[in-house]
Amino acid sequence: MKKIFISSTYDDLRQHRIEVTKSLHALGQIVNAMEYWGSGPQEPLEKCLEKVRKSDILVCVIGCRYGSASSHGKSFTQLEYETTLKCNLDIFTYIIDEKKHPIFLENIEFGDAALKLKEFKILVSEKIRSKFSSPEDLARKVVTDIVCYLDDVGGNVRAALESHGLSSINALIGYSYGETGSVVDLSQMLIREGRGYKFSSELVSSIVSAAYILENISKGDYSFLEYVVSFQKDVYEILHLFLKRMPFDKQKLSNEILHCRNSNKLRLLIVLAKISRADECVESICIQTIDGNTHRSNMQQVGMQTTPFYTVVRNSLKEMGVNSLAVLEHYAEVAAKMNRWQAKKEFDKAIKEIKNRIK
Repeated sequence: MKKIFISSTYDDLRQHRIEVTKSLHALGQIVNAMEYWGSGPQEPLEKCLEKVRKSDILVCVIGCRYGSASSHGKSFTQLEYETTLKCNLDIFTYIIDEKKHPIFLENIEFGDAALKLKEFKILVSEKIRSKFSSPEDLARKVVTDIVCYLDDVGGNVRAALESHGLSSINALIGYSYGETGSVVDLSQMLIREGRGYKFSSELVSSIVSAAYILENISKGDYSFLEYVVSFQKDVYEILHLFLKRMPFDKQKLSNEILHCRNSNKLRLLIVLAKISRADECVESICIQTIDGNTHRSNMQQVGMQTTPFYTVVRNSLKEMGVNSLAVLEHYAEVAAKMNRWQAKKEFDKAIKEIKNRIK
């Protein structure tokens, strides 16, 4: 459990603070935010900086306002940020996406304040995690980053469950065949008591779902993919963060791809290979792509809107490393000899993408 200080201007980012706080509480973290302090003998700035020093993490959110300047000539948010740097604490900084986020005129700074805001954005530029387009988007990105930082999906999920007073849940890891309900029962994560529950927070549900997938991947068990058509966007983003750093048996994944006869499951296995940049899987993907017309036909018969098989292959192969070039070049020749021109086209595109990337 970490103490997390939320630093931002207030009036323009009030709803953002609410969403972030709510999501962090759901993860069982302690949130240091001015909304909870009440009155006291200390000066507001002194109290803020003391709270910063006693925290483990600073979440700094920057919108279009610099904020009220203190007697030091700097805003509370900037002084909180600078104090965090001096204390060598971890900083997660998020900046408003001015092209996508609705902005009201009263929330825009002019004159000296606008200049100071610009200078502050330059100061934090090296610590920016991402831009946000709404309060919900900010909350999703903050919690995803915090979970990755804590590197304990299971522990955070259990904390979230306990904080909601739930003993078991059902979570949606993707879109199932012919239904929109939950496709995976996650009640085994805690002792089951009665019927399962689904979190009202989609964000927490996504984290739990990703935890379930990661747990199965770590065991080399991919059977759950037989019931899923595609990953939800939030689940995909969390998997992307973890699979790049989580050790697991990529040769097992390669074998699953090679011997898979379920066309949709194959698509998802190839997506996992892409996310984890598993060069070990390239040959298996190439072999299956040689028979790609069969898989494409199978997916068309399902009658659901999914990313085309060859597009999934192309997007995966182009993310692989330079060590995969020899394998791709070999199978491009094999495809040409077998008159599998669509497969050869995808291999050639991947080869070109990889070579351009390493120039």
